[in-house]
Amino acid sequence: MSDIKIDINTQDLVYTDNDLTFTEDSQESIGQDIATYLRTCKGEWFRDVTMGLDYFNEILKNGIDPGIIASRIKQAILSREGVLSVQGVNVVFDSATSLLTVTVEKIFVKDGSFPYTVEL
Repeated sequence: MSDIKIDINTQDLVYTDNDLTFTEDSQESIGQDIATYLRTCKGEWFRDVTMGLDYFNEILKNGIDPGIIASRIKQAILSREGVLSVQGVNVVFDSATSLLTVTVEKIFVKDGSFPYTVEL
């Protein structure tokens, strides 16, 4: 799977010598796809209102168990094309910065596994 490369932190397109850069391997493409999916609020994208996570009702709800949030995120990651399994999902919400940090020990894909961290 190849795609236009996006900087995972800034969400900007990546250019090399004034040309668009493409992802080189499947792990990079899958990681980029996961970040895009996790950053999408359910109902946000007009072409597929089921895409994304229900942040307002399931993720950022006051008093929700962090284990439920980790479970929802794990399910979302497993739903992405190319992901075979996921090991060790940890979610930390920083209320001071309103950042949700997702750390995955390993994401298993066809050609191996890789650790993954993304801030939402």
